[in-house]
Amino acid sequence: MEQTAVEIKRLKTCINDLISVLALPAIWSGNEPSQILGTLLDVLLGMLRLDFAYARLSDSIRGGAPIEMVRLAQRRNLTTPPQEIGQALNPWLAGDSGTSPLVVRNPIGEGDVSIAPLRLGLQDEVGVLVAGSKRADFPTETERLLLGVAANQAAIGLQEARLLSEQRRAAERVEQQVVERTRQLTAVNEELRKEIIERKRAEDALRRSEEQWRDVFENNPTMYFMVDATGTVLAVNPFGAEQLGYKVDELIGQPVLGVFHESDREAVQRNVATCLGQLGRAKSWDARNVRKDGNVLWVRETAKAVPRVNGPIVLIACEDITERKEAEAALREQASLLNLTHDSIFVRGMDDVITYWNRGAEELYGWTAEQAVGTVSHQLMQTGFPAPIDEIRVELLRTGRWEGELVHTKADGTQVMVASRWALQSDAEGNPLAVLETNNDITASKQAELALEDLAGRLIHTQEEERSRIGRELHDHISQTLGLLTIKIDQLRANGAITPGIGGALDELREDTSDITDDVHRLSHRLHSSTLDYLGLVPALQKLVSEFSERHDIAIAFAHASLPPSLPSEVALCLFRIAEESLTNIAKHSQARSANVHVTGTPDGIHLTVEDAGAGFDMTTLGSKGGLGFVSMQERLRVLHGTMHVDSAPSRGTRIDAWVPPMMVTSAHNEAAHRSETA
Repeated sequence: MEQTAVEIKRLKTCINDLISVLALPAIWSGNEPSQILGTLLDVLLGMLRLDFAYARLSDSIRGGAPIEMVRLAQRRNLTTPPQEIGQALNPWLAGDSGTSPLVVRNPIGEGDVSIAPLRLGLQDEVGVLVAGSKRADFPTETERLLLGVAANQAAIGLQEARLLSEQRRAAERVEQQVVERTRQLTAVNEELRKEIIERKRAEDALRRSEEQWRDVFENNPTMYFMVDATGTVLAVNPFGAEQLGYKVDELIGQPVLGVFHESDREAVQRNVATCLGQLGRAKSWDARNVRKDGNVLWVRETAKAVPRVNGPIVLIACEDITERKEAEAALREQASLLNLTHDSIFVRGMDDVITYWNRGAEELYGWTAEQAVGTVSHQLMQTGFPAPIDEIRVELLRTGRWEGELVHTKADGTQVMVASRWALQSDAEGNPLAVLETNNDITASKQAELALEDLAGRLIHTQEEERSRIGRELHDHISQTLGLLTIKIDQLRANGAITPGIGGALDELREDTSDITDDVHRLSHRLHSSTLDYLGLVPALQKLVSEFSERHDIAIAFAHASLPPSLPSEVALCLFRIAEESLTNIAKHSQARSANVHVTGTPDGIHLTVEDAGAGFDMTTLGSKGGLGFVSMQERLRVLHGTMHVDSAPSRGTRIDAWVPPMMVTSAHNEAAHRSETA
């Protein structure tokens, strides 16, 4: 009876264990193979009181490297890697283990151990499972049954996990493909959207452009024609048709030559053919249009041929120049009277093309009227302007006239300088039509002026050389003589036999001699400044101002800015002499107690200003008031092509502004280069 109870208990335990094993798939559902394998080993280890449980999954299950896993009985730590345990068990995993227990060397410790190897799957394609125990009766039939059921359940679970994993991977691949395809479709849709927006924007811009140019074409107060290669009118704007007395429909489809004067048709046809032979290049000419009522219009034609799918077309813009032509004809008729004068007179349009050329121009320049008319005046005579031509044109349009000196080249290649006067002719609405230019030959007088300037320059140079010579003579000879005289006086004074009266006279004589020596030194410096030669303009002016201020008790402020590092000697000497003469005039005439001297370098040249707050004078008396001093300053500046401006009034002081142009300043580099070459 007691044996029956034990058997019943064992059966119950077996049934419970079997139920536990059969319940494992519910636990494994959705798990990864490694999780299934770990759960299986843990359950078998506790259920069968094993010493260890080993399992290996083939790479076909998880799509990667094989998984090896070991579980040990409680309170034991794994010191041997699962791979080494698997290698130790491999000899008993290859063949059929049968039903007899296998006793092998314990792979996780000492001694032997009974193992029960089982295949996971029909041909261990899933993997293998090994249960090990030191019990001699392991495995019992019940344990073998539980191990077999567990192996089958594990194989089924692992196969389901493999299928689920493959399904997941397939789903992931499909999802990735869907995401990628969605991204591609989104990108394509975005590109299509942008393309649609851009195309719509382009269509809108094209529509606006067409509307804009349609407005320009139809409402522009200029005659526009569009003709094909045969000269047939394809389009004409309403203004063009109206100017000729037609309706638009009356001109479309008709030969364009029909609106031109019979005498001009051949030239028009030739010009249109030229445009067709040079696509994209504009060509202009003057011609006569004939209105429907027979009246004639002068027009300025500008045409350009452009390619089209059906062949090139010619675009023609026509500007009504009837009034200008009539004015030019009237001007030529009036200008014919100008042949009676010996002045050089010619008429040119606003494009500078000569339309009239009188006998005086023929005599001066050497070209006949036939040779000159139709050419651009400034190109024909290679005009040299005193200022940029654009600035001259602005003044001409603003005031209606211009005067200045020009340099022209004659037909024989020689140059002539003329005093030129331009007069602008305009129509009733104030639009400029033509320019009447009158030129007088001033070459001889200019040469005389240049000769006079050269003479003045040489005189100034000679004067400066003489001043320099006298200054050196005073410094080197007279100063030394006075110095020797002072020494002799000192020697006489040292003689003990001299009476007190004679000694006092010698002291006075020595003091007078010293004063004379100082005066000679100052006079020598005024005649020729060695500081200017060796140190330059600024130190020389500083010394001049300091000595002048001390000598005349006048407070003088000196300032300088932006001067070039070196100046030509003639420029520095000119500015120094002007400052010196101006300060001398202040001391003689202004009664001022203070003055200012400023010298500044700017892009347009060197500016020197000397001003005081003294008595001043009436500018109408400048010639008599200034005397030779002002004349000398003006001549010095004229040699350098500079200018001087004097501003003064009674009780308001005097201001003198001197200017030297930049072309004279830049010659310093040439002078320095020459000195370095000859050094």
